Amino acid sequence: MSVSSEPQSFPPIALPQWWLLSIFVLLGVFAGIIVSYVMSHYFASVEERRFEVLTGLDSNVLDSNVLETTTLEQTTLDPSLIRSRVRLRLWSRVATRTYVVMVLLSAALYLISRVPGVESPFWFSPVLSAFTFVSAYLVYKTWQRGERER
Repeated sequence: MSVSSEPQSFPPIALPQWWLLSIFVLLGVFAGIIVSYVMSHYFASVEERRFEVLTGLDSNVLDSNVLETTTLEQTTLDPSLIRSRVRLRLWSRVATRTYVVMVLLSAALYLISRVPGVESPFWFSPVLSAFTFVSAYLVYKTWQRGERER
């Protein structure tokens, strides 16, 4: 019977560097936010270009013509522009929901890292904050682009 002199962590963790796996998970969620940001900007620029080609007008006119179709009149927007706007809103919603996952995951990881006996590097908390704040900025820019296009 041998007695090990290494300190045991409480609660026992299957992965000694649990924080490394959590960083990879956060990178995956962050990649989702980046994809949402890029796609929302892509569809906004596609919408602007389509509008300019279809109407010959500057894309700033697009902001003033956002009314939905009624039974009395048809809107002058092409159905492809409406689909583009729907995609823009979709990516904005995806970015928002992914950001909520990022914040909840960061908060949970922070709380886990503060449990006595759970080892994490000194830089773990600032990294969690950095992920959260950079994600917030990208989601804000996604919303800003979506609001400008509405």
